[in-house]
Order: sequence, then C-alpha cells, then structure tokens
Amino acid sequence: MSTNKIFKRVALVAAAALAIGGVNAVSANALAVPQINGSSASVTATVVVGAYAAETFTAGSADNYYTITSTGVGKVNYPSVASTGTSTLSVSGNSEVWSNSAGAIGTGANFAGTESLAVSAYSAVAGSQIVTVKGNVSAAITLTITWGAAPAFSAAFSTAINNNVVHAATNAATVDDALTAPRTAIAGDIAVVVNGIVTAASGKSATITAEASTDGGATFTILASPVTYTIGGAISVVTIATDAPTYLAGSALSIIATAKDASGFLAYDQDTALFSATTLTASTVLGGGVLPSNAVVELINGVHKFSGFYAPVVSGTGSLTITGKDSTTSANVVTATASITDAAGSSSTALLTGVTEATNAAKAATIAATAAGASADAATAAAKAAGVQATAAVTAVAALTLQVKAILTKIAALSVLIVRIIKKVKA
Repeated sequence: MSTNKIFKRVALVAAAALAIGGVNAVSANALAVPQINGSSASVTATVVVGAYAAETFTAGSADNYYTITSTGVGKVNYPSVASTGTSTLSVSGNSEVWSNSAGAIGTGANFAGTESLAVSAYSAVAGSQIVTVKGNVSAAITLTITWGAAPAFSAAFSTAINNNVVHAATNAATVDDALTAPRTAIAGDIAVVVNGIVTAASGKSATITAEASTDGGATFTILASPVTYTIGGAISVVTIATDAPTYLAGSALSIIATAKDASGFLAYDQDTALFSATTLTASTVLGGGVLPSNAVVELINGVHKFSGFYAPVVSGTGSLTITGKDSTTSANVVTATASITDAAGSSSTALLTGVTEATNAAKAATIAATAAGASADAATAAAKAAGVQATAAVTAVAALTLQVKAILTKIAALSVLIVRIIKKVKA
C-alpha cells in the first residue's frame, strides 16, 4: 500500500463525520452531472484551520470516471477503498481518480447518477484550497475552501446553567469546574464554561462578554462585565519575588510565585505544587509561618501569593535572600531578595546626623563671625590712620598759608621800593 493510501486510511479514522466505506449508493433521483455537497455548480466554504470538513461528491450519469484535484493549502482525505459497487479509487499523479470500473480507467459503464463519495478536507494553516471535480464528459466544478486562523476560544461545547431559583444564601453557588451537578444559587445566576481551542497558541487571548435576554432572544440588553481569557501552557519555570523591595523590621511580607510556560507566557490555571520537596530557605529567620515547599496550591493567571510572613528584626539595615528550586523536571533555582531597615535605628541615625550637621553649622558661623570681627578691626585701624594723615595735611596747609602771606608782604614792599626808584630816576 502506498504512503498516500496509508495517510488516507488514518485520515478517514480521524474524520468521524465521514461515512464508513466512503462510497454509498443513495436512493435519490439520478443525476446527469456531478454535484459537490448537493450543488451542480461551484461552491464555497469557510472552515477553521485544524478542523476536518466533511464533503460529498455525487456522480452524474454522463461520466464513467472523475478526476479530483486539490490546489493551494490543505489536503483531501479519501477512503482507502471503495466498498460498494464496482467503482474504484486510484492515485494519478497529484490527483485522485474515481472510476466506475474495477478495470482500466475509462473502460467501465457510466455511473448511474446516484453514487456518492464522502471525503474530508483538512488544513493546518490558513489560506485558500480549491478542489476541482472534472468528469470525462462533464465540465469541471469546484469547491473553494477558505481556511481561517483558529480563534483562541470558542463558544462551541460551552455549557450555561440558568439557576432560576429562590435566593438561598446558605446554598450559594459552589465552584464546580466540571458542572457535574446542579447547584442552588441566587435567582438569575448563570454559570458559563469557556473552552480554549486545542490548536490555539500560548499567549493568545479573547475578551468575552456574557449577554442575557429578557424577551426570548429578540434583544440582549443585559451585559456582564467583559472578561479576558488567555491561553497558557504547562509550567516550564517558576520565579519568586517579595511583594516589596524594602521592609521595616517586623513588617508583613509576602512571597509572589509566578509560573510561565515554555513560550514565556503565564501558565494555565491549575492546582499544583510550585516548588520541590525541599522547603524554601531564607538567609535570615522570618516571622510567621513555615516557608513554602511542594504543597499543592491554586495557580490563577500564572500567579500564587504566599502570605503570613514578617520581615526579620535587625539592627540598622540588612538584606534578605530567599532561595529554593521549582517543581519542574529542570529543578530551576528560584531566588528573591529584599532590603530590611530597623525603624528605631534609622531614627537614631537620622537624629545623630542632624546634630552633627547643626554643630558643623555653628562652627562655620563662629568662623564667619571671627572673620567679620577681624575685618571690622582692620577698618577701624585704617580709619584712625587716615585721621592722623588728615591732621598732618591740615597742619601743612596752615604752614604753607603763612609762608604765602609772608611772600606776598615781601612782594608788596618790593613794589613800593621799585616805585620810589622809578621816581628818582625821572627827577
């Protein structure tokens, strides 16, 4: 058996919607020309990737064989053998030949126009696929399938339960992931299960808004708050961190564990152990409960918060380191660090610093005052020196004035003498 035939046999098992045996005689009016899914004209379909699309080809009485080809993305899966009548299936290059004869192709009688061939189409990638059915006489007709990307979530197979019962506070709705039993709840409560598509990639998300109708589905006027769901994979690595970078001694402290899948996205919600059998250890004794180990905890949105711890009591400042290993087969090392400060020690240190700064300021002020006093003394001395110099200058001016007066007196006497001499000379 060829590889192609083996593949077709496996595909037939996977496509549960296909008719067993593949070729069936139907009690319908005989057709003259072939049909695809009940239409003698070309048809189209839109299918989500990763799903099997059941298709039916019906023979017409004008032909004794059909050549079926597929181009583009995807493949057509055929049954391995034709189990009814004398028609046969055989591979011819990239095509499949459906012939109404057990002998050579084209040698048998024409189809009766009532035979049908059930197949399935499949594609793992988005794109377009064209399946062509061409009779040896009839014109070709086509089936064009548009394969769309798979959504992250689907409403298909989801379950909703409307609890229209009298309010009973003591029997409020109980969490039941599998919805295995009815629950008594507040009147009007609706429980909805949202399923992720199997082929959706990690990290893909969808925002879903639940709607309700009060008029039999004519309108939907009651809307819930939108909820965003995100696809996550299995846990590949766990990391830890404290809920704050710095703590005062004795203050409340929590450890935040984050689990991610192999693609780096948050792991799916689950109840699981996050750490190895060896309990996490701390570099300094914490107050409160015992540090986490491999106990099963609830993981929501990839995170679990371990609370009930208190920062260690230290004098002054210190540091805290929490270490351990995660529960994966890789046993990855997990580490969290934080700083610890003693509030009383910090206050004393701050006070001492303030006193020192004040003392230094006082010393600086004293130095400045001394310098100012010295400057004042120098100014006084300069002023005194200037006064002495000014007195000497005044005395010198007074003496010079007397000398000028004496010279002027002598000049006056000399003038009188000159006048007398001139008179005598004239006489």
